[in-house]
Amino acid sequence: MLPILLFRPNDASETGSPKAAGWIGDAVYGINDGLGAIFGIVSGVSGATLDNSKVVVLAGVVGMTASALSMGSGAYLAAKSEREIYEAEYSREREAVEYNEPEAREVLSLNCQIRGCPRKTPTVLSTSCAR
Repeated sequence: MLPILLFRPNDASETGSPKAAGWIGDAVYGINDGLGAIFGIVSGVSGATLDNSKVVVLAGVVGMTASALSMGSGAYLAAKSEREIYEAEYSREREAVEYNEPEAREVLSLNCQIRGCPRKTPTVLSTSCAR
């Protein structure tokens, strides 16, 4: 019953677009941000060292490594916090359903009605999920 209560209408399964496509925008943004930062580092070091190519290349490699680690850790922490929020919400909803099942059935029924289900379907669905 709880997964149905937590169903989000904007999920990829309802819109038909693949869920994995969401990472493309993040990748493009990350590449754009990373290239800008590395260009700034390399051009600054190039001007400061009077075209010493070894130092410029070293600065570029160090900058790319730091940028990759920074973006990777940021993405990891974002995914981890999103998962923790989901689990906390899931736990809260589970407790609410266990505490007051009739109210949870009513919420499910109203949710189905809002989504446009036929009038009898929410009652049948909530009864079926409660089993």
